[in-house]
Amino acid sequence: MARNYYQVSDSILKDLCCVKCQKYLTVGPIGFDGQGGNTCGRCLCEKRSTFSFMEFSGNPLDFENQIPMTLMSYASSPNIRFPCVNRYEGCNELIPFCRMREHEEICAGFDRKCLNCDYLGVGTQLIQHYKNNHKHLLITNKPFVLDLTGNHATKYLHANQNNIFCVTVKYTKNLNQFVVETLSQSPCSRLGRISLTFYMKSFYKKPFQTITLKTDLLDINENKTLNISFMYGDYHIDDFDKMYCLYKVLFE
Repeated sequence: MARNYYQVSDSILKDLCCVKCQKYLTVGPIGFDGQGGNTCGRCLCEKRSTFSFMEFSGNPLDFENQIPMTLMSYASSPNIRFPCVNRYEGCNELIPFCRMREHEEICAGFDRKCLNCDYLGVGTQLIQHYKNNHKHLLITNKPFVLDLTGNHATKYLHANQNNIFCVTVKYTKNLNQFVVETLSQSPCSRLGRISLTFYMKSFYKKPFQTITLKTDLLDINENKTLNISFMYGDYHIDDFDKMYCLYKVLFE
């Protein structure tokens, strides 16, 4: 049977997060914070027994204080489905806005600790926390800069579909070696490959030199660490002063 609903994409959801709890704006009423941004019904109604769909504190005609029109449109449609905030903890349900509060009352998630501070939250909150506090340590679909100044082990966060990963990049300077460790932290098992593309920028402004490494097809599951080692001295690469890495998890 053909699917008769539309799923809200991650590209839209990334801009629809509560400024207080960092969860999706998928529980009403939706309001706005005095410091800017929107608040969800989880935060507005913590001590209430009755709820309404939308709530304003201020002049609703003030453009800066309006509820996002995209959210208003999607939330009012019975054919639009939102992912659960516990999607990275194993919940694959897609739920209409009007039923999300009811769903969350019976859907159990679990908190994760930030890899770089003491923040605790479910995966959706953790991703938003990284965007706001550790943006340079959140791996997206763009290359990120690798530190070449000395030995280190840097922990990054990466999210792909309903999976969340801890990616540790270890560098040993005297060996010219990077080891990239991928640890899945989502309770599911999927077949996929890890792909790394390294870009080297020359001192002399030559075109980027690139090296791509890709694993065989692997079973990527929770608490299993996958390692890729890269010794750039083995590739006879010319002098360079900057190196970037494009990291991808390619699911089948």
